[in-house]
Amino acid sequence: MPNPYFKFKQFTIWQAYQGLKVTTDGCLLGAIANCLNPRRILDIGTGTGLLSLMLAQRYPSAEITAIDVQPEATGLAAKNFAASPWAGNLKAVNQRIQDFSTPQIKPFDLIISNPPFFAGHLPNQDSSKAQALHNDGLPIKALLEAGSALLADDGCFWVMYPAYEADQCLKLAAAMNFYLAETWPIYNSQKGSIFRKVMCLKKQKSVVQEQELIIRTESGTYTNDFIELLKPYYLYL
Repeated sequence: MPNPYFKFKQFTIWQAYQGLKVTTDGCLLGAIANCLNPRRILDIGTGTGLLSLMLAQRYPSAEITAIDVQPEATGLAAKNFAASPWAGNLKAVNQRIQDFSTPQIKPFDLIISNPPFFAGHLPNQDSSKAQALHNDGLPIKALLEAGSALLADDGCFWVMYPAYEADQCLKLAAAMNFYLAETWPIYNSQKGSIFRKVMCLKKQKSVVQEQELIIRTESGTYTNDFIELLKPYYLYL
């Protein structure tokens, strides 16, 4: 029987309900996303709260709001937050991001999202897993609109998609005056195709930084780049 929790160096993620579990790509997004001294952070589609906790470890004085449309996910994230060293800085909110982005909400310095990305596929029979995988409830355009409304003028908006969806995201972002600031093409292996793209969008144009990352060597072991990135978090690195 699979473990109901995933233990990191400074926190534990309980993942007992039937949604998605802790994944390598999610951990990579949390480890890559950065911003200069963020005071307010928003995690859109938090799930178990993984990204919020990774950012809380890196930015322990930041105020972090984690939002998810699934009540089961919000409850699980709240449980994981309460058991962490940064419980006082983390808040789980059960709400659609489309309803959360109101003029009364103060802008966020860093927004992060590991959004659902499947479109036009047969939905998963498990409703919680379906919401985590399929973008019917959070299409790319809706996510970008929320980011545009909630991101500070000098803020960082980090997202992750497969290669095709990442290209669609950039096309839509350009129409909303978002600019690509940083991109990380992720490969499972040196000979593989792009597995995911981690991207930082900003409201101000800058020179685009690109950093390729390969997860495993030809022999199947983790690459040095992967180890250095995840070493602050993974228990056995």
